[in-house]
Amino acid sequence: MSTKAIWTGGVLTYYDSATHERVAPFAPVVLNDDFLEPSLVIPAAGSLESGATWCKKIVGAAPPTVAGVANETNGAVACTLTADVQKQNADLYMGDHLVFSAVQGLVFEARVKISVLPTLHAEAVWGVASAWADGPDAITYSAFFTADGSGEIFCEKDDNATDQSATSGVTALNTDWKVYRIDFTNVAD
Repeated sequence: MSTKAIWTGGVLTYYDSATHERVAPFAPVVLNDDFLEPSLVIPAAGSLESGATWCKKIVGAAPPTVAGVANETNGAVACTLTADVQKQNADLYMGDHLVFSAVQGLVFEARVKISVLPTLHAEAVWGVASAWADGPDAITYSAFFTADGSGEIFCEKDDNATDQSATSGVTALNTDWKVYRIDFTNVAD
């Protein structure tokens, strides 16, 4: 493992040569959160606290949870559903605070481990989206990854005119951390 640099879309970016995880992009706007704070408390949607970047949107009676993971090496947040058969969401998002623009070279990157693969109608979803809506397919503008019960990863996007979905050819195991990137530096691509 070594750190290397590359120019991408006019941005100097340092990355880990083994995982290709970007470790230090030098861009006009950067949001980097490793969720390392031992006292990480994520406020509920609609109650975003001063200084908090993230909030949680919980749907379900059991209820699902969104919380920092204690003693996780390199930091993590777990979005956990329950075993109850009911509609559930455990979303970590910015409370409909829409501060990023795909047409200005946005790059989204996340290190994700799906600890329990989804079953039946459930799916795991992560990426970028416009304002929260009831279900990922109801969101007006989005680009995200989804995983179903097989662990197969799909890439999906919606530009408010056309929904597109394609398999990535990758299967996530529930023991693997993987780096996922959505790159808008060339929106025509």
